[in-house]
Amino acid sequence: MALGSDGYASIKFDRDLLGRVINMSYFGVDDKPIQHNDGYFSVSKQYNSHGKLIVQSFHDKAGNLTTSKHGHAKTIRMYDEKDQLIQEEYQNASGELVTLKDGYATLKRAYDDRGNVVSRMLFDSHGKKFSSIEEPFQ
Repeated sequence: MALGSDGYASIKFDRDLLGRVINMSYFGVDDKPIQHNDGYFSVSKQYNSHGKLIVQSFHDKAGNLTTSKHGHAKTIRMYDEKDQLIQEEYQNASGELVTLKDGYATLKRAYDDRGNVVSRMLFDSHGKKFSSIEEPFQ
């Protein structure tokens, strides 16, 4: 077995009782933990009661939060009462908002009555809106 382009030879998936992936760990050709090219050894996922991903976090070899090459350790997702994704925010290992390389720390979405995204708003790590994209109506 050889290392793939992402720097690992195999992935171990841990699943919850519903079959959802809750952890992915990366291993080298020697079956020892190895760092993914994006800067972490494992990814953990948490879901809400409706099965929507609400937290994704990156971990080092010891299981501590670590920063991926994209500049964050954790993604937090929030949904409305219709299970529509309304906010994504990116945090460091201390839980503080961090600005991604794309220039934003939080992405918020608004929907019309039919569930179509009508706008996307980008915010910096201080909560200041710096971009808003209106979506064409479907």
